[in-house]
Amino acid sequence: MDESEPQVGERRRLPVKNVGDQVVCLFVEPFGEDFWMQPEETFVVVGGTVDPEFSISVMAGHVIVWANAGDPYEVQVVDGASGDVLNCGHRRPDGWPQAT
Repeated sequence: MDESEPQVGERRRLPVKNVGDQVVCLFVEPFGEDFWMQPEETFVVVGGTVDPEFSISVMAGHVIVWANAGDPYEVQVVDGASGDVLNCGHRRPDGWPQAT
C-alpha cells in the first residue's frame, strides 16, 4: 500500500446508531449490502481512500447509505463497539426477505 493513501482511521466515517427499540437494516449502496443493527447498536460506514461522499435515505426499519463519490468497493461497515469490519448479511434474519 502506498504510504500516501489514507488509512482506515483517516477516512471519512459516518456513524449510524439504532436509537429505536426494533432491529434496523442498514443498506449500503450501490451494491445493496445489508447489515442488521440491534437497538442501541452503532455501525460506522467508512469511506474509501478517494474523497467519498455519502447521502442517507430512511424508510421504516431501514437506513440506506449511498456512496456517491469515491470507490464504492473500498467502503466498509465497522462495528462501532469492537471496531471489527462487518460482512454483508451481518445478523440477517432467517427467511429475509419475507414474501408479501
